[in-house]
Amino acid sequence: MPHNAPATSDPGQSLDALTALGVDIDWQTMLPYAQVMDETSTLDSQQIHGEVVTTVRAERTAMVTVLLEPALRALRRLALEDKVARRNTEESRTTR
Repeated sequence: MPHNAPATSDPGQSLDALTALGVDIDWQTMLPYAQVMDETSTLDSQQIHGEVVTTVRAERTAMVTVLLEPALRALRRLALEDKVARRNTEESRTTR
């Protein structure tokens, strides 16, 4: 990815904002997220790969990238809610 691509500045800006709010998240904390996103980009690439015509590939890239993003955010939220609920259930069992 070119260093001047808009997405290259987003992680740094987000980390700066978190630091300003007193949340200490550094690059080492972000590394596992980056690894998961690398795997996600492989899946995205596989969704796009089959297209031969450049314009169709560009359209499919936009659809996969832009339209799939809300679904991926929702899946992440649902997974987190499930983990928190399971943890709370487990903790309530052990404190009885």
